[in-house]
Amino acid sequence: MGRDQEDLADVCAELDAFFRIDAMGPDLPFSRLLPAVYRDAGIDLQAHFTPVFLQRFHGLMVRAGRSVERIYTAVFCSDEIVAKLLSCGAQNALLICHHPIVMETSNRGFLPLSGASLAALQESGLSVYVLHTPLDVHATVSPSRALARSLWLTALEPWFEGPEGTVALYGRLPAPIQFEALLALVRETTGVPDPHFVRNHRSAQKVAVLGGGIDVSGIQEAEGLGCDVLATGTYWNQVQTEIGKGYRREFTAIRDSLRISLIECSHYASEAVVMREDVVELCEARFGLPCAFVPQDDPWY
Repeated sequence: MGRDQEDLADVCAELDAFFRIDAMGPDLPFSRLLPAVYRDAGIDLQAHFTPVFLQRFHGLMVRAGRSVERIYTAVFCSDEIVAKLLSCGAQNALLICHHPIVMETSNRGFLPLSGASLAALQESGLSVYVLHTPLDVHATVSPSRALARSLWLTALEPWFEGPEGTVALYGRLPAPIQFEALLALVRETTGVPDPHFVRNHRSAQKVAVLGGGIDVSGIQEAEGLGCDVLATGTYWNQVQTEIGKGYRREFTAIRDSLRISLIECSHYASEAVVMREDVVELCEARFGLPCAFVPQDDPWY
């Protein structure tokens, strides 16, 4: 095929190799969550998702054609993102998402694609490829690395390990800055005008970063490293489930004893940097196709 399109199978094979998909076990948590979410919605997974995806929950999730003329990236695979693609007339394209389902933090938790969205993907030739854990732990392209770069951190070291590898980093700013200046940098790099924070230091230089969200044990680990600040997606888990309520109770219990400062910019925004910049750059360089990031309207949704 010419450079105006690529074979879907070839694109997926190259992404699989770069992100070491075959070396990963079934994704946690989506190997548990996604089947339950779709079962509750009365949607048959086997009718819409590839057999290989339903074994490992990474890689090509929806196959809706054989060729790719354009690549899009997004954080969450949601009805909102599908609607935006359809509204701009996207066809014969590949959507690369970090999460296979959207996490609606304000009320209902995890939400599946609707039957209408799934049908529209097929009708428009819009395939979907998912990178959750393989992106989180990648040695060069990951949410935490992108966030660290955007905050000008150097001398990066790993500190928070997931089942498949390192998911968080800490480093140093070139010089100490006021906490308010770091907060302004978070606003600038994420586009979120209202990051939440807990300020326990007036200044910052040693900073830990984690794309997504963190629990109490992770906060305490970053504090134990002597970090002045932890910047992440969420430290106050807003999901209205029993698990979310449990996280909030645990955080409330330690908040007044913390020495480290905290900044949260939303789960979405902390992972949008890598999808908007690094994954777009990777795809443009490797496939020579037009590639664009599809934003979510409300970062705190």
